[in-house]
Amino acid sequence: DDARRVVQVVSGAERPLTHPLVTRLVGLPEARLDEGIREATLSGILVVVDDDYRFRHALLREAVHDDLLPGERARLHRAYAETLEENCTGTDSGDPAALAYHWQLAQDDRRALAAAVTAMLDAKSRFAFASAARFGELALDLWIQVPDAESVVDIERFELLRTLGSVLRNAGDGERALAVVNVALDEVEPAAVEPRT
Repeated sequence: DDARRVVQVVSGAERPLTHPLVTRLVGLPEARLDEGIREATLSGILVVVDDDYRFRHALLREAVHDDLLPGERARLHRAYAETLEENCTGTDSGDPAALAYHWQLAQDDRRALAAAVTAMLDAKSRFAFASAARFGELALDLWIQVPDAESVVDIERFELLRTLGSVLRNAGDGERALAVVNVALDEVEPAAVEPRT
């Protein structure tokens, strides 16, 4: 049972996990946690790489993760997101991409929206336009799920659309960028758009 719990928790992350993070998420006493990890590694499910834990095969991780009940999966990702947020200090937003991923799978649309916008802007600042576009699209999808979206992310929808159009263009997806720009223009009052000369 302890090994099963360890494997289920590790299945929630797409990247290797540190021992302290696994310890916090699994919530077992150290001796039982160590035995659970040992059993999972001896059976070939988990491997230790540079003192981090990960699945031997990505497909096995997906199978374990998909086998979780919807409620188990949502609680697991909520625990991940809350733990990641606890590790943030001051103005450090931690890993906004991971937060967006976990809040979305935890089915917390408000927090997922905020994290997705932060992840988009973070990726854009690093010139990682494909990643920025992915999180911008996620933010756009979540926008309609959150009634007070503007107050949650502290930007207007038009600004989100403008930024997303820009990152899509820079990511090489001109067709999608044009579609987003057209949506933005449809939402602007005609009098607010200054004619170009």
